[in-house]
Amino acid sequence: MTTITNTGVTTTDLTSNTLETAGDILINTTGNPSLTVKTSGAGNNPFVRIQADTNYWDLQSLFSNTNDELDFRYNGTSKMMMTKDGVITKPAQPGFFAYNQPSVSAGNYVVGGTVQHNIGNHFNSSTGTFTVPVAGRYHFVAGLLTSAGTANARLEMTIKINGSDLISGNESCGNNQHGSAVISIPLNLQANDAIRHYLIGGTMHNGHSNNYFGCYLIG
Repeated sequence: MTTITNTGVTTTDLTSNTLETAGDILINTTGNPSLTVKTSGAGNNPFVRIQADTNYWDLQSLFSNTNDELDFRYNGTSKMMMTKDGVITKPAQPGFFAYNQPSVSAGNYVVGGTVQHNIGNHFNSSTGTFTVPVAGRYHFVAGLLTSAGTANARLEMTIKINGSDLISGNESCGNNQHGSAVISIPLNLQANDAIRHYLIGGTMHNGHSNNYFGCYLIG
């Protein structure tokens, strides 16, 4: 173990500027100890690396960026960023949104449509299935537009988890009118759960933007 006390540690190796030890490093002092990684010069982005064999996490500051961001990277790929204003973005956070699905008859899953985004590729538009990548709480939205028909025509839909109904939404409308059935719900899910959008009854409008299905991981 290398112990750094309040007497300090000095290196005379100015060519490599490296302090290396084969064991642990303990900062041992009174008061409020701190560890500072400092650089000088425009455009430099210092970072702290935690590595096991060939895999590593970097905590890197991006002072060359106008937002002075703090970037959490795994093996060189950004996973989470925080700006100097405290705004946090998670570019790899699982989620998807699909819309404009074509009509299906009652008793079928809603599939197809236009996929606006599919982060992590966990959504299969051909089967309409979102496969949960990690356990957590997800927020889901779903909607279907009724097809204009007779007065009081009713459309009912549901979100299914592993083939079982969870929650439904429905809408009734007047003669030659449209209405939208909607669902918005947070769900606690386990990895590999299969989530699908299902038309229980009624007639949906074909290929309308009010037909949609999507979710994102809350945490």
